[in-house]
Amino acid sequence: MPKVKYDIAPEHYIIPNDLDITNKSYIYGEVNPQNIIDIIKDVSGIQECKHFIDIGSGCGRLVTQMSANFPNMLCTGIEIHKARYETSLKILNETLETDHGRVEFEWDDYNNHYFGNYDVLYCCNVIFSKEDNDKLYEKIFREFSGYLLLYNYSFDLAPYIKKSFTVQCSWDNNVNIYLFHI
Repeated sequence: MPKVKYDIAPEHYIIPNDLDITNKSYIYGEVNPQNIIDIIKDVSGIQECKHFIDIGSGCGRLVTQMSANFPNMLCTGIEIHKARYETSLKILNETLETDHGRVEFEWDDYNNHYFGNYDVLYCCNVIFSKEDNDKLYEKIFREFSGYLLLYNYSFDLAPYIKKSFTVQCSWDNNVNIYLFHI
């Protein structure tokens, strides 16, 4: 199992905000990765999943730590902000001490990716606009089957809620996140 260094330098999170200025849906926030890892370890069935995707993976900390904790899971991060994507590659090379072939980062819009290739989907969609969230929900219903971790959800997703949790994020220590199974 790869070993992850948890003392990532703070300068990796000081990123130019050129996209943040032009679209409020790109504002950066980060979850404590251990909280998500604990959720997955706590809920029966998720540990057997094979493909994890983080939509809006930022600097990639969650993706690299997921890979280190779940050695049978392929982990993908999709990030639209180029500087954050580049930082995720740098952090990946600095933090994983062994082969990191189970981790991939892509600089792209999540709309260009088929969700049916994944069975665990995480998205910090609390920062998405209503329009962006509506597009995300439509894409989930159209393409996704598996476990879903979201901060906000539509009325249509409510029947699929399995459990809610409180996680620590960069903006607050008590943020609700919801686990769905579709």
